[in-house]
Amino acid sequence: MATYPRIQSEISALVESMIAGYSEHPGDFPSADVAILQTARDEYRTTSEALTDAQSAAKLAAVEKAEKLERLQAVMKAQLKRSQVDTASQPEKLSQIGWGPKAESQSMRAPSQPTNLKIVAQGIGGKDNNKGILHLAWEKSAFKRARFVRYYCIERRQLPLNGDGEAAFGPWGHIASVIDNEISLKEEPTGVRLEYRIEAVNKGGESMPSNTIAVVL
Repeated sequence: MATYPRIQSEISALVESMIAGYSEHPGDFPSADVAILQTARDEYRTTSEALTDAQSAAKLAAVEKAEKLERLQAVMKAQLKRSQVDTASQPEKLSQIGWGPKAESQSMRAPSQPTNLKIVAQGIGGKDNNKGILHLAWEKSAFKRARFVRYYCIERRQLPLNGDGEAAFGPWGHIASVIDNEISLKEEPTGVRLEYRIEAVNKGGESMPSNTIAVVL
């Protein structure tokens, strides 16, 4: 005795055989209702196709959702890191954006020294701007301690002429902070000797200064 199928592919094959047999041999199966069988089959096909389409759309939507969530988190983390630099001297202000200072070990050591500070490009502004333009880059602090760098501090000092006409360096002064290991400075003094150095900063303190570079713009 035949066994009624249990899986969809076998059920679909059986209904096609039934419709074909009833249609070719109506005299042998006078009680068969081919029309109602075809209607039920077509309704199943429509629903099955709709489910397949919905499942495909759901998979695509899930993939897109995961990608958008990853993108959102990357943007949020980048913005939070920049905000930590912006509020380095007053980290309590981070509470205004629902964040706070990063909890760090009290025993954290200051970063190691940034190295190979160099001038990538330099020049003077346009006709209506006599300010100097300087692009600096350097190598990050050594591995392990580099990942704990919160930002880099750019310092500059100037070599003006004193009252006796002799050169005398001014003190080092902080001029900018950045997250990455490069920076473009667009409002630098011209016609004087300038020196620059970089320090890495974290909760443990400041690193040893990088090598010093000099330039006249």
